[in-house]
Amino acid sequence: MKEIKYLPIKIVTLIVFLFALNIIYKKYYFSNDVDKHSPILLSIQQAVSDSAQIVYLSESSNTTYHDLDTDKRAISEMIQDYYPTIKVHTIHKEATQANHHLQMLKSIKNPNNINTVIVTFNLRSFGSGWIYSGLETSLQKSLVLIKSYPPLVNRFFLNFKNYPVWDKNYCDSKIRNSWSQARIYDHPKYDSINTINKWLSEIDKHQLDSLRELTKHYVKNYGFNLSLDSDNPRLKDYDEIISLCKANNWKLILNLMAENLDQAQHLVGTPLVELFQSNVSYLKSRYTQDHVIIVDNLAAVKDDDFIDRSWPTEHYKENGRKAIAASVASSLKSIYSTGFVQPDTITKLTTKYFEGAEMKAGLSINPTVTREKSYTGKSSSKTGNGNDFSVGFNIPIKQLPDSVKKLIVDFYIFMDDNNTEAKLVFETNGTDPYKFYDSYKVIYITKEINKWTKLHYEYTLPELFNKSDFIKVYIWNTSKTNVYVDDLNLNFE
Repeated sequence: MKEIKYLPIKIVTLIVFLFALNIIYKKYYFSNDVDKHSPILLSIQQAVSDSAQIVYLSESSNTTYHDLDTDKRAISEMIQDYYPTIKVHTIHKEATQANHHLQMLKSIKNPNNINTVIVTFNLRSFGSGWIYSGLETSLQKSLVLIKSYPPLVNRFFLNFKNYPVWDKNYCDSKIRNSWSQARIYDHPKYDSINTINKWLSEIDKHQLDSLRELTKHYVKNYGFNLSLDSDNPRLKDYDEIISLCKANNWKLILNLMAENLDQAQHLVGTPLVELFQSNVSYLKSRYTQDHVIIVDNLAAVKDDDFIDRSWPTEHYKENGRKAIAASVASSLKSIYSTGFVQPDTITKLTTKYFEGAEMKAGLSINPTVTREKSYTGKSSSKTGNGNDFSVGFNIPIKQLPDSVKKLIVDFYIFMDDNNTEAKLVFETNGTDPYKFYDSYKVIYITKEINKWTKLHYEYTLPELFNKSDFIKVYIWNTSKTNVYVDDLNLNFE
């Protein structure tokens, strides 16, 4: 009886203890765990803190660029050009799909400033190869800490792997089962290619050796028929995204990404191109609603503007990204009656550049970017111990005035000790004889350690400099000594 009498007190004490423990964890440990396991949470929170009106959720199609692009910005940044007075915020993580984007949207707290959500609508993500990707476990793990439970509960879930844990054997078996059993066509004239495995057999019989593997990749990635696959998990994820947006009074734009129809037609032929088109028609009929806009970019990018040549992807050169950005921006006119402007398409000559080594709103960052130290902001670029190349610049020379003769470099550096091989590198890309390379050891400029030091260097540009295509400037550190770099400024004179 005595134990029963004190049971309510014990329960209350336990609740108070856990509540206090959660406060302590959130204050002293949670941010470190977020940096380590779920850095995407910072970008999600920033959508609210930056008072963004438009949120763009994406995978690598948004940020991938070609080395020869003049404009290397993301699609979402190009969309911003059309609406300079309306804040566009990007939540970006490579290899993500609708289920991950759904979880990200659910984790947005107090989203009163947001009125439009743009989600990449990637056709390839409906295929079994992406559904059962070998990256799925790590991606789901990275989203555990963003859930709406108290931080300590989420940490508990992370410890005990409260997320899908799929090993390679499981993923491979699910994919191969789909290839052998999932029907692609109803019509008997396509019986010989009515499953992926049957289609692959036909390719083995008829395709040239040099084209066979790429042809098979197209069939493996796009050989599905959504009208015959109502249980496809991606369909259910988009159903939930639409319901969530409606509940939050958000307009939703589903940005259907371009696929390389030219290459698909050349390699596989009309049956696959017709399958692309029928799947898009099915998606449009399923998802066209009052608060949903589907931007159809399926054929918006031509073969020459796709970057990858040995695997089907949604990675586009500059012209491709601009075409998709223009299409999405045009669709936004139905939501925003004012604010649209036509961006200046003339290349502007620029002489000053800055790189702050910050984690930019969820966009791709150099893997050396760390929050361990910073001169300004919250992060810097940590080189050494295998991270050889700092953040830096890759500037198209055609963006520079022809009159430039000198490059002035200012940046801040923090060295653990001065036993380092770190070098300041100037490199130009182009055809011979217009390639140049110069490097200067950092310790010849400063020997200061354990403090942030400003470095200043003036570099005389080579005589034939403007005949090159690009100039790169960065720190190259192959030693085991850590060298942190922050706030790089370039000034061409």
